Formats: sequence, structure tokens, C-alpha cells
Amino acid sequence: MIPSAYIHVPFCSSICSYCAFAKNGRLDRIDAWLDALESEIRQTMSPVLQKHPGFRFETIYIGGGTPSVLDLEQTRRLLSLLSPFAYEKTEWTIEANPESVDRDKAMTWREFGVNRVSIGIETFNADRLVELGRAHTINQSRRVIVLLKECGFTRLCADLMYGFPGETLEELNADIDRFLELDISHLSIYSLILEEGTRLARQISEDDLDEDLTASMYETIEARLKEAGYEHYEISSYARNADYGRHNALIWDDGQYYGFGWGACGRDDRGLYEHAKTFAQYLNDPMAKIYEEEQNPAFDALMTGLRTKWGVDVQAWNDRYKDDFYSRFGVVLKKWNRRFVQKNGRLALNEDGMEVLDSILVDFLMAQE
Repeated sequence: MIPSAYIHVPFCSSICSYCAFAKNGRLDRIDAWLDALESEIRQTMSPVLQKHPGFRFETIYIGGGTPSVLDLEQTRRLLSLLSPFAYEKTEWTIEANPESVDRDKAMTWREFGVNRVSIGIETFNADRLVELGRAHTINQSRRVIVLLKECGFTRLCADLMYGFPGETLEELNADIDRFLELDISHLSIYSLILEEGTRLARQISEDDLDEDLTASMYETIEARLKEAGYEHYEISSYARNADYGRHNALIWDDGQYYGFGWGACGRDDRGLYEHAKTFAQYLNDPMAKIYEEEQNPAFDALMTGLRTKWGVDVQAWNDRYKDDFYSRFGVVLKKWNRRFVQKNGRLALNEDGMEVLDSILVDFLMAQE
């Protein structure tokens, strides 16, 4: 049984300069997309319910795009497609941008069972927000957190970015200060990546990004968040009071999940898949799946597992991929010995290892060939 679902809402009222996700600025196409999404969910889940009438998801994650850009009626329609597959223990997350959340929308989320909201703040620097093409203001970021708390949401996550061209440690610390003032339990913080085909990638190059400074910023984030009582449980994720994102944690632990909607990825017994290449193709055939041609699930399990504090379940990896982990990767483990932690049958990286994860993964990949 696949325990989780990811739903991709590809619509945005404005397009951010750094975004490479599947997206569509035509908000007048939302209803047509909902028609296709309804068909996909019903055709996919009907056989599951026939065999297992009581089936419910452990986690549901609605991402994008900008899920909060849907109006109230569209929001209710989307959530009604998913609510039959949720129960009181389902972690149900929705992504939102500060400028498109109001009280009615937030209360509708609560009504249907959404219990976790991830807010795309990105930065508290007004000039950077303009540079990134974000549509919200600093005050809107603060107000949306207050509003969501008033509406009864206790599980909130903020997304931040760092490593902008010309950004200083002082600017980063100011962003962290403002995040801590929000008093919420989860932070996802990512270094800026120039994605091919984005507006930002056409405006600047990799030479404009200072790798040494970005590494110093990573260490600063780690120190500041740890001092504030947050646990670094995944390379880009921090939680207070063990408020981990269960959906992502399941995927990082080599889990399977449904991907619904144009732009969504999923993973089943055949491997990773996505949907039609274009929005129009998805509307025409929402059940079409495109599987990766050259899949390497054994390496993918290492790549995602080593991102987390829990690491890789070695015996589970051996059983699934019909290999012997320690024989296969003995040279890598010896080379990076001081970066690894072994506990309860799992192999994880310590904080020093997290900093050089990419280099370690290259060695794992070479050892697998």
C-alpha cells in the first residue's frame, strides 16, 4: 500500500525569478485542471478502495506552484477530492504564499482537516523579495503567521533562502532573527540554486555565487538554530520539539507516494514517474505517466536517506536492492569514516558529513558502478 500523496497545484499569480517547477499563470484554467485532477484521483484510488475500503493516507502534501492562489470554491473542491482519504492522524500539509491567504481560506483548510501549513517567506529583505519576483511584503509574512495561529494552526513551517549574490552574513542573521520572532516550530532553509531556464539564471551566473560564503552561512544557520532549540534533522530542515515534516521524512526513507496533477512526481514499484510534459497534454490524459528512463533507485535511497539525521536503514536497503551495503561501499565508508554515525542498524552522517554530502554521494555513485 502506498501511504502518501503529493498533489501539485501548478498555478501562480506571478512567476518567481528562480522557480523551475511546473507552473501556469493562467488562473482561468484552474477549473479545467480540477476536472482533470478529479478524474486522475478517482481512477487511481477507486481500485484501492475496492480492495481496501478503509484505506487512508498517512500523509497528504499539497504543493506547487501556489495552492493558496485557488479561490474559496476551488479550494473546497480540491480538498473534497482528498478528504475521503484522510483521518485524524493524517498529516495534511498545504503550501501557501503570504499574499494569498485570508481568514476564510484558512478556516476552510481547517474545516477539511489540513493541519500543517508551509509558508513561502523566502526572505525578510524587501529588496531581495523584489529581486526574486515575490508578490508579498515583509508585513504580510508576519501577518499570515498571526492569522494562521488565530485560526488554530499549531504546525507551521517557514521557507527561507540564502546565498543570494551579494548577500552578507549580517543579512542572513537578520533573516534568522525575524524567523525566530515568529515563534513557529519548523524551518526549511535552502541555498539559492540557479536552475536552467529560469529568469534568474539568465540574469546571473554561478560565478556570482560565493561558495565559501555560502558554506559559512550554512554553519551560521546551524549554530543559530541549534542555540535557539531547533534540531537539524535534515540537511535543509530544522524542527523544534520534534515537529518533523512526516511527509518528506517518509520519502527520504525510501518510501513510495502517489503524485497527482501536472508537475507532480510520484514513486511506485516501477520507480519515479511524472505526468505529461505540457499542461494541455495533462488535461487531455491525466492518467499518463512518464517513468525515468535510467533509474537508479538504490542510489536514490542513499541520496535521500543520508540527507537526514536517521540515515539509511542498511538491512532494508540490502533486502530491497539485493546487495550487501558494507561490501559494496566499504571503500567509501573507510574514506569518510569520521563523517559517519552508525546506530540501531542505520548509517547516518554527522554535522561535518552533512557539509560535504555532495562529495560523499559522488563517491557512493562511483562505487556502485
